[in-house]
Amino acid sequence: MWLGTDRVFEAFTFIVKETPHGVMQVHGYPYSAEGSTFIVEMSPETWRSAGFDSTEDRVFVPGESDEEAIAKIRTLFDDELGDHEIFANNSKWLNFITVRNERWHDGNIVLLGDAAHTAHFSIGSGTKLAMEDALALAACLAENDAVDTALSAYERERRPVVESTQRAAQASLEWFENIAQYREQGDIEFCFNLLTRSRRITYENLKLRDPKFTALVDHDFAARQGAEGTAPRCSNPSRSDPSG
Repeated sequence: MWLGTDRVFEAFTFIVKETPHGVMQVHGYPYSAEGSTFIVEMSPETWRSAGFDSTEDRVFVPGESDEEAIAKIRTLFDDELGDHEIFANNSKWLNFITVRNERWHDGNIVLLGDAAHTAHFSIGSGTKLAMEDALALAACLAENDAVDTALSAYERERRPVVESTQRAAQASLEWFENIAQYREQGDIEFCFNLLTRSRRITYENLKLRDPKFTALVDHDFAARQGAEGTAPRCSNPSRSDPSG
């Protein structure tokens, strides 16, 4: 469920919470100096256990929000929200749909952004992809005399970039859908898996980005293996978990 809040997160923030009903998570990120997006996600089993299915068969009119569910969410995340409010805008439960199209144009009709492709919100690339599509489309129309030629050039340019992002988004989506299996991990191990979930960041890449954190990962891994001084090495650059 997509919501808003007047709590302003400093950056993209993940709240992973063990509730009496199961694991729930929030994807929060600021959209202005006054507010943030607040996306609540959980498994179907947790969703039903929490009683959110009470409105499952209700048909909401366009613009109407599931106020009953929103009240429950406010209570469940009271500690995280504190004195801050959450706001609804056509907010109701949905399943994320990954959109892929065999063709992005037909005649003088062209798709861009979410109409052409979607990427799971956990990697935060939807708006970026749409803006890049628009820039590429404008450039191709300016550089080609025929509309069909321009649209074909636009699709050839953008499709590889989009497909690469969708692969990373799919890996991230699946990680969050199975987040409950990581509940027994320690903080450092969990954070490492969170950072490398899309497979775009590997152990070696993370070592370049943040050597101090990677040193903590090494120490934590060695301690868990009962072999002090042994650091994980990733010979396979696509391998994301040094312990696995």
